[in-house]
Amino acid sequence: QMHSGDLLSLNVFPMILGYYHLLERSLVFGPISAEVQKYFEIQVEVHHAGIAALKPGVRLGDIDDAVINPIYEQHDLLENRTFGTGHSFGIMGYWYGRDELGEIRPYNDYVLQPNMVMSMEPMISVDGVGGFKHADMFLITENGNEPLTRFRNDVIVID
Repeated sequence: QMHSGDLLSLNVFPMILGYYHLLERSLVFGPISAEVQKYFEIQVEVHHAGIAALKPGVRLGDIDDAVINPIYEQHDLLENRTFGTGHSFGIMGYWYGRDELGEIRPYNDYVLQPNMVMSMEPMISVDGVGGFKHADMFLITENGNEPLTRFRNDVIVID
């Protein structure tokens, strides 16, 4: 049973014609506390910054090094990062293992190219508060990216 202030993470992983897809949202059952609101807003900021960085010619490691980590550092949350920032998507699913070339990780020198499909899914976990993560998929285009998941991307409170 969910109670006021509880956090919930909803994950959808459909397979369509052999291609894997992803949509994940963190939700809060309202009313939302000021502390949860603060962390949720930071995570939304990080997610939006990561999305803006998904464009051709960008080194995957730079998304973490130059975009994601500085925001977490600014809020003293770098130690609260969990998992990775995102990865390539398509025919392979995460449970089968993923190609390291498609991982958004600081060590990765691989460069984004048009027609790649990438997820953006940074996450933080704060002891005593909870975890915060939105995950979406994007097609890398000639000039940036096109969202393949279209769902609200903000602080989501269920009253």
